[in-house]
Amino acid sequence: MIDIVIGLRNLGRNRRRTLLTGSLVAFGVICLIVFQSLKVGMHQQMIVSTTSLDNGILQIHAPDYRPNRSLLQPIKDSAALLDRLDQHHLLYAERLKTAALLLAGPQSSMISISGIHPDHEARVTQIAAHMSAGEYLGRPDTIVLSQTLCNALSLSLNDQVTVMVQDSAGQPALAKLSVIGLYTTGLPSFDTTHAYVELATLQQLVKAPQVISEISLHTSLDRQDETERSLRSLLERNQQITPWQETLPDLVQLIELNDTTMSILIVIVFILVGMGILNTMTMITYERFEEFGLLAALGYPPAGVMRMVLAEALFLGTGAACLGGVIGWIICLWLGQHGLDLSQFTSNNQYFTNAHILYPQVRWADMVAAFSLAAVTCMVSGFFPAWKAARLNPVEALRHI
Repeated sequence: MIDIVIGLRNLGRNRRRTLLTGSLVAFGVICLIVFQSLKVGMHQQMIVSTTSLDNGILQIHAPDYRPNRSLLQPIKDSAALLDRLDQHHLLYAERLKTAALLLAGPQSSMISISGIHPDHEARVTQIAAHMSAGEYLGRPDTIVLSQTLCNALSLSLNDQVTVMVQDSAGQPALAKLSVIGLYTTGLPSFDTTHAYVELATLQQLVKAPQVISEISLHTSLDRQDETERSLRSLLERNQQITPWQETLPDLVQLIELNDTTMSILIVIVFILVGMGILNTMTMITYERFEEFGLLAALGYPPAGVMRMVLAEALFLGTGAACLGGVIGWIICLWLGQHGLDLSQFTSNNQYFTNAHILYPQVRWADMVAAFSLAAVTCMVSGFFPAWKAARLNPVEALRHI
């Protein structure tokens, strides 16, 4: 016990060096907490923005559903399934999706057209909130297009367009629709390829009454697994549920890339922290050769010397880690109130369509991990100097001085 007390007191012998080394450890902990919290907040914002645009958190399809098929892939027994979803008070949007050719005079464009129930769709996705002109459906034989697509095809509100699709029998079908509304998400790749009509209008056009090909569900991210488990008990054998992780593989890969980049950054920062601790403890060991030699000559056990040096490194690391944790937490609280404006970098990013202000998400697990990593780094860095001090020969140590 006395060697641990001595190790703690030794921190005050050279306060400037202790302060500089502790600042390095605290800086590493601050970086870890702030960067990790910003990363978690960014990932949550990316998921919410992307899923609320069109995908939803969960989707229900037929087992053989493929999003790039032109033929209809209806969900069997969909009416009974919708009744069960209503009974369990789940937020859903039923859809009929197919590829279509949009004709506007001499110009044309390939699009994905979705037949939707406007009220249900507004509960799951954000297209209704991005309307820039006109109405969000509500009448038959009307269509909602993006402002970007209308500009490209020289269209305006109340103009008529022709939509050509493949019906349920595989034959071409055409319909004239009036442009009733315009939306703008700020994402050209999405805006130029998505159009919306009333569900009944598209069902009539493709000669598939009461048919839907997709049900999108909304829930919070922290309740996704719970909702998915309860939803599976409501499905028939010929119906399958797909989470956003499977329908948006590019988003999953981007999150994994961010995690890997963050891990590399953490390793680099704490390698620097470890080198600082190693340098400090090595200097302490060489400065105290005479003391360690005298202790060994008086019969002080090598294990006690080793505990003394390791205790000094541990107290230095844990004290600085606590200080860095408090500062990092305060920084995250401030950013949580004011946010970090990323509009300059995310204005045309498909993963930030709802908001461009990033708010960090502080998790206690990240705080504990930062503290533990700092403590382990200090202990590992202090092990070699401690081992060196414990193996000193008393005669050689006293002669060295």
